[in-house]
Amino acid sequence: MKAITENMIRYEIGDTKPDVYIIKKGCILTTSALDYLQDNDIKVAKEGETLPLKIEEKSEPKPKKNVVYVCKETGKRYKKKPECMTQLHDNVLVSKCSDRICFRGKLDSMQALVVYAQSVIAEVNDIKIVNDLDSILDALREIMRADVLEDDIKPFDLIGMSFDEIHERSHNPQKYYGIEQCKLPDYKQGKTYALLTLIRSGIREAEVAAAKAFIVDGKTERPDIIQALNRLSSAMHVMVTKLDAGEYDNKEV
Repeated sequence: MKAITENMIRYEIGDTKPDVYIIKKGCILTTSALDYLQDNDIKVAKEGETLPLKIEEKSEPKPKKNVVYVCKETGKRYKKKPECMTQLHDNVLVSKCSDRICFRGKLDSMQALVVYAQSVIAEVNDIKIVNDLDSILDALREIMRADVLEDDIKPFDLIGMSFDEIHERSHNPQKYYGIEQCKLPDYKQGKTYALLTLIRSGIREAEVAAAKAFIVDGKTERPDIIQALNRLSSAMHVMVTKLDAGEYDNKEV
């Protein structure tokens, strides 16, 4: 799932202001991209959906309605979105430092970290690790999509394994890879090892951010997101273990 950012939209549409922006299949909008389109009165539609009539096809021009925004925390209504707030979904606003927005920011930074790690590891042609990181990146994008669109997470595998397989192997590294549990990282293990460990620790931080965002009064609002992040962390543990066990090409930067 490809994330479309505000800068990408600005570059794509330039000085034009289309009536509708089409989200192509396999893509989602970041929060800032959605804000930009709505601030400029540009409607959003998914590729293949029935679109609104073009202006010239309307029999009578209708005045634009003022968008009314609603603050999720207070219920206060706004005709114009305050700069200190952003859209959680549709016309619902939250503070830019809300737990949900902080969680989305963490997902953004994790995607950037995975891409950076892939670019470094690809320089030594360790394609097996790069490909496994592709599945980690796809999973992060799916979690982002499900959160932004308030949709269920679509089932996915991680590094070629089901959630149950990932859980089993991450808890039994000695059985599957001959590696002891909880081995401490060391710089002598190389940059690839360090990068994978960094990604894993970042995903653990994303788990904490998700818990703050979705666990309210002891009840979990998005157990699918919490579980997906837990399995992502386990998948990174498996990748680190496989590298240590020599199951990748084991090339170091």
